[in-house]
Amino acid sequence: MARKPDYGWLAASLLPRIESLKQYPAEARINRLEGRVLVRIVVQDDGQIISATIAKSSGHDILDQAALETVQKSSPILLTQPLEKSSVTLQIPINYQLVH
Repeated sequence: MARKPDYGWLAASLLPRIESLKQYPAEARINRLEGRVLVRIVVQDDGQIISATIAKSSGHDILDQAALETVQKSSPILLTQPLEKSSVTLQIPINYQLVH
């Protein structure tokens, strides 16, 4: 049985970039909307994000859209090692939480 490659390193390099680019939508902040968006992304072997879709909604369209925009802005990703295939699909959680 072939061992499935571990792309934890890819998520680990992408998450800080997403956090640094993430902006809380003003409307969501005013309405005190919070949630966790699970974004399914497809990364090409050159680091380009060629697809980003909602795998699991936060329940708020405005947060879902903000998450997709943030992921698109984070492309291309600096790959610290080769993907070993033409593209990889990952699921990245993006949390929107107001400080209570």
